Amino acid sequence: MPERLDRVQVATHHGSVEISWASRKAIVHELHGLELSAVALRAFEDAGASRPVQLDRLSIAAVIDAINLLAKRAGGVSHLELGVAKLQRKLIKELHAAWAAEEASQS
Repeated sequence: MPERLDRVQVATHHGSVEISWASRKAIVHELHGLELSAVALRAFEDAGASRPVQLDRLSIAAVIDAINLLAKRAGGVSHLELGVAKLQRKLIKELHAAWAAEEASQS
């Protein structure tokens, strides 16, 4: 089994984002307290060196919620690790694009 790295890649439609292992642990901690986060929690707990974390739409929403909680505790997004703040922005963009596509398909 490969040794765990100190960084984790999270895949988004707008490119992968790298976060520290400590930030991954903080996100996992927050996901434990959120409803509907089982898939996201599993994806982050299984994170390793072999491939980026993959998230579905529900998982994206859960990770955004977890990052929002981290930001609140830290005193704002500007106090988060740069990679986590970047991940939050990309996931929000991805979620909005998915909702827009869904609305367009229903029109």
